[in-house]
Amino acid sequence: DILDRQLQYADIYLDYCTIIPPLPGSLGIKGGSFNVARSHVFKILHRYLEEQPDLRSWLGNQELQTIQQARDLLCELRSRYSSLDEEHLKVKNSWKDDSSWYRRHRQSNVSAAENTQPVSLDERKKLAKLRIQALREQRLSKA
Repeated sequence: DILDRQLQYADIYLDYCTIIPPLPGSLGIKGGSFNVARSHVFKILHRYLEEQPDLRSWLGNQELQTIQQARDLLCELRSRYSSLDEEHLKVKNSWKDDSSWYRRHRQSNVSAAENTQPVSLDERKKLAKLRIQALREQRLSKA
């Protein structure tokens, strides 16, 4: 089950944050190293937090500053979905494959790649020279 797996990933990640915390002060003074953990928990639980805006706001709130508070959020999320059977889960957007944070970004890259035409080596060299010339002109105009 995807939900159980994602919640387990988040639990394991928070265990690692307890054992090996992110560097103090990374990503700002307010929130400090917990901001790193927060951003990863957002990504791990993206599909479920989209359906639970109050929990998403809680995780984004600067008052949520500890790993224990993040674990409390996981418990609340788990309890909200535990009452649903598989049929009710399948209707939710979080059950769909494309609701994942990573796939959402990867899909946009694939569609952009599909729209490009193959370019020969000579054409790539020509385009590279044009880009270099444009950068030189841009640099000279700033000087």
